[in-house]
Amino acid sequence: DPGHGGNSIGDVGPLGINYAEKTINLKTALKMKTELEGLGANVLMTRTTDKEVSLDERLNASRKIKPDMFISIHANSMEDNVDISKVDGFSVFYRETLAQSLSETIHKNTIETFSRNSKGVHNKNFYVRRGTWTPSILLESGFVPNPNEFQWLIDDNEQTKLAKSLADSIVRYFIK
Repeated sequence: DPGHGGNSIGDVGPLGINYAEKTINLKTALKMKTELEGLGANVLMTRTTDKEVSLDERLNASRKIKPDMFISIHANSMEDNVDISKVDGFSVFYRETLAQSLSETIHKNTIETFSRNSKGVHNKNFYVRRGTWTPSILLESGFVPNPNEFQWLIDDNEQTKLAKSLADSIVRYFIK
């Protein structure tokens, strides 16, 4: 589930709307789809183009399809009064206990693979993960307004590495 899309642009980084969060999320999700399919997974996407998909549509699609897991990919933002050069890192959010292990596996593998700053694994009640029967998580891959994080988030090679790392984390989760 690549977060945002269409008129819902998410956060905007130093280069403006052409590299908005919605674009970063979609590129990362498409790369992750390719990696997972290469490993034999059947991957269903909430969007594959820059279109708006409501939170209800995302949740209803997940309920209808009944996947083995639901992963919502995002990039983080921050308040305007924060020194953007001092806020960076990767975090994962879950709601139901059944998603905690998946969250921890993805978080640990990503932090170790990229030597990223940990923003932790958190239990939060985000709408897109409510009422699910499957492990459902939301990951925040980095902070779009931070120039260093932004550069990492839009780098094609780094997106590919992140997608491979996430796919590897999913495999690790299933073989536990």
